[in-house]
Amino acid sequence: MTLTPIEEIELDRNIEIDRLRKAKSSKNSQAVGRHLAEMRRLTLASLKLSNEQGRVGRAAQ
Repeated sequence: MTLTPIEEIELDRNIEIDRLRKAKSSKNSQAVGRHLAEMRRLTLASLKLSNEQGRVGRAAQ
């Protein structure tokens, strides 16, 4: 099974959400910070890819 780049990013985001939830429940502040940084990176990558594909800002046109 081959995933599109957007699907790969969404899969990575879902994994990070789960890891973040576990880090918060264990009260591990370093892990929480690390996973929040990874979530930001994945969100920016998703927005960049969506913008390149013309999927962002269409409502404004």
